[in-house]
Amino acid sequence: MNYKELGFLVLRYRRDNGLTQQEFADKVKLSRNYVCQIERGKAIHLSLAVLTKVAGGMGVAVKELVG
Repeated sequence: MNYKELGFLVLRYRRDNGLTQQEFADKVKLSRNYVCQIERGKAIHLSLAVLTKVAGGMGVAVKELVG
């Protein structure tokens, strides 16, 4: 998995849907700081639980997000 590409997808989704980092973080039940790290490609070794939260918040399957 390319973490920078994943981060870009999350950032693009968030911006396209008019959400702040805090609003997206609240939606997926993660901290705003963690969402920021994901978007910048700095959060590595993401657990399946985190990927599931992010994908669910975006309305996509995990495999679409990482593959």
